[in-house]
Amino acid sequence: MQYPHDSQGWYIQLPNARAGQSYMAEVIISHTQTYLSSDSGDLPVNTGDIQIKQLLLPPQLGLVFDAPLGTLHGIPQQAGEFALTAILQVPDQLLPLEVSFNLLVIPDPRTLWQIREPVAGQPFTKPHTDHQQQQAEWQRMAGASCRGRAHEHAGSFRDDDFGIALDADSGFGLMVVCDGAGSACYSREGARLAVEQTLEAWEQPSVITGLTDLGNAVWQWQPDDQAQMTWISQFLIGLFRSIAKQVIEAIERAAYQLQKSSRDFATTWLVALTYPVEDGLFVASCWVGDGAIAVLSWADDEPVKLLGQPDSGEYAGQTRFLSRDLIEGAQWQECISMGRFTQPDAVVLLTDGISDPFFDTEAELRKPAGWQTLWQQWLPLLRQPHPGPALLEWQRFFVTGHHDDRTMALWYRNEPTITSLADCT
Repeated sequence: MQYPHDSQGWYIQLPNARAGQSYMAEVIISHTQTYLSSDSGDLPVNTGDIQIKQLLLPPQLGLVFDAPLGTLHGIPQQAGEFALTAILQVPDQLLPLEVSFNLLVIPDPRTLWQIREPVAGQPFTKPHTDHQQQQAEWQRMAGASCRGRAHEHAGSFRDDDFGIALDADSGFGLMVVCDGAGSACYSREGARLAVEQTLEAWEQPSVITGLTDLGNAVWQWQPDDQAQMTWISQFLIGLFRSIAKQVIEAIERAAYQLQKSSRDFATTWLVALTYPVEDGLFVASCWVGDGAIAVLSWADDEPVKLLGQPDSGEYAGQTRFLSRDLIEGAQWQECISMGRFTQPDAVVLLTDGISDPFFDTEAELRKPAGWQTLWQQWLPLLRQPHPGPALLEWQRFFVTGHHDDRTMALWYRNEPTITSLADCT
């Protein structure tokens, strides 16, 4: 049945919907005028007397009108601007009126991202993903890295890189996570070289001998033994400087071959050294750049301990990258942290592609709630026989505004556990 199309000033507006997301809105009727003229004079418009007899919806929209409640709800199946028609029964009107209006369904932002391959023939090609895992008796390591959506959309390579090593004989473990600078044209190679050289240094006889001495010192270290603590601290400053120098020299050689600046290979450098001791775990770290290094111990009064802090540059918003000036300067020792932790649950290294979506500020990074959320998501993945691929799949999470490469490396016990959030706040 056709009704008069003259809406007589009645109109309907609805808030925008988003494709693929739940939608519910009250269908509110309004009028272009505040008062209407009648034989009794001007009367206020009373929308409460108006009834929606029917709401005509395009079948492909995926929404349903609930007449008793006067609401439109459902999950829009596609984006676009859809024409809707409401059949209104207006008092003192013999025939119902048709009121046409539009509903705008905004696209799901995830559908707007395109996946492009890098242009062929570029130097320093790199796979878009990587995952690794290792196990030695009661301790395990796992890591994963994926190209971010921003690089997928732009058709560029993954800048991040990582590596893990767990020595079953000595018990020492090593994790390194690197994030190549987005503004540096060959940072993906800088990150790869940083990981490669860090792992190679790990196998050098001089480093192996030094780690044996370090292990002996850590076992003998008592909390009140200031001399032993100073020796360990100075050893770590020198050890990390030696490895960092090897990384920088490899980057300088690569830059020289291309007649480029080493700044074109700029990368962050997050490294953690783990060693089991009688009452738990000794952890030493070097933190250069943004991201995060944290020890998680859910049974402790202080369940989250950052091993350093996000390493910004000279200006606000600037990231510091590994360089000769840094390792040879007085600030180098500020990049080094260490501690003995009683039965920790995990040691975690993250690039900012993961830390930023979950922690808005450095203050939030120090609070347990965000880490507990992450741990609850990671726990079932770490319990799998092959956690590397599972962590890689987890990294596809979507957070609006955060589309950088994502890389993580974790040390954890063979049987990871969890504590309730209430116990960790």
